[in-house]
Amino acid sequence: MKIGELGDYLKKLLIIYNPYSGKKKNMRVLKDRLESVAKSYDYKVKFIKTKAKDDATNIVENLHKKYNLVLSLGGDGTFNELVKGNIKRENPYTIGHLPAGTTNDLRVSFNLPNNTINSLKTILEGKSVTYDVLSINGTPFTYTAGFGKLLDIPYDTKKEDKQKLGYLAYFNDGVKDILTRPTKMYDITYEIDGNIYKDKSSIFLVSNSNRMGGIKLYKDVKLNDSKFEVMIARTNNIIKLAIGLLQIQLFRKSKYYKLFRTDNIKVLIHDNDFKNWCIDGEKLEDKPQKYEIKVLKKIKCKVSKHAKNYV
Repeated sequence: MKIGELGDYLKKLLIIYNPYSGKKKNMRVLKDRLESVAKSYDYKVKFIKTKAKDDATNIVENLHKKYNLVLSLGGDGTFNELVKGNIKRENPYTIGHLPAGTTNDLRVSFNLPNNTINSLKTILEGKSVTYDVLSINGTPFTYTAGFGKLLDIPYDTKKEDKQKLGYLAYFNDGVKDILTRPTKMYDITYEIDGNIYKDKSSIFLVSNSNRMGGIKLYKDVKLNDSKFEVMIARTNNIIKLAIGLLQIQLFRKSKYYKLFRTDNIKVLIHDNDFKNWCIDGEKLEDKPQKYEIKVLKKIKCKVSKHAKNYV
């Protein structure tokens, strides 16, 4: 074998990166370090930069080359875009995520370290698992979708504030919201397996995760059991909402919230003044009254060999 042919024998890794996720970083230095790590694991790495919303989706959907592994580098929304493109492929890639965003909720679900370089090492040494992709009215999402109190903060917070302050930007906007905006109760009707229920809720959250917005919600979530968690807040009292979240973390129940698991739900929102749904930290642009949420597909994903949230 000629030295120049060595690259043909290496495994192929693609990293699609969002240079604007999270705090500002020196991408040239980071890319050099990631490439060095990849080579030490016998991977030849290629980088593609995203330049606009949905770039990662379009890039992955239209790739023609064979890759052993495709990773997103950015926030949870960047991974969402990667997933949306991957599930459209006839032959989906095995994918993974290098967390470099603001909250990095998926980092915990995948049991990755809080360092991009170490996350790559962990993934390359990790295991392949299946991962449930959910959808809301046909739009795929990877870990959370919801509306109500504070759930517009992830997409309303200014990008420049997130780059400058990181998670503190969310905290600041959240405090302003609590102090200046009343907490509204929304009239909802939802259907599960043909059974119809009516309720009032200040927060309606669907998740395939044990964490949302940097807050740990559940202890026993499985990310590939073909089900998802639904949380309905039944109070608009901020103190009770906070107490209820603590109770959920400790006991997985609270009188201030209704909690259940399902594989499908249809939701009708009777109020027209709610802000848009938040899906994986981004705004769902469409705003009808009716929403159908279900498990859409399973994908192959590389996570830490110590990750425990899988069947």
